[in-house]
Amino acid sequence: MATEIAERFPIERDAIGTDKGHLHLLCSALPKMAHGQSVQVFKRITARNIFRRKPVVKRVLWGGEFLTDAYYVAMGGERANWQTVER
Repeated sequence: MATEIAERFPIERDAIGTDKGHLHLLCSALPKMAHGQSVQVFKRITARNIFRRKPVVKRVLWGGEFLTDAYYVAMGGERANWQTVER
């Protein structure tokens, strides 16, 4: 899904990984898109695809949130790396 999203939006996926019940995604986006907007694109499309592929998830959550509001953003010269996320 991340590759599909990166093809449709000005977002470059740098790395992806998982940990106990959550996802780590490092990406770069052009300044045309606000950081929060980039995050919401990934979250919205990911949730929609999972609900479409696994309808039971939506029934179990029954209106609950699939993804939390939390995210980390590094800007400009800070360019995030995997070690930053692991902390």
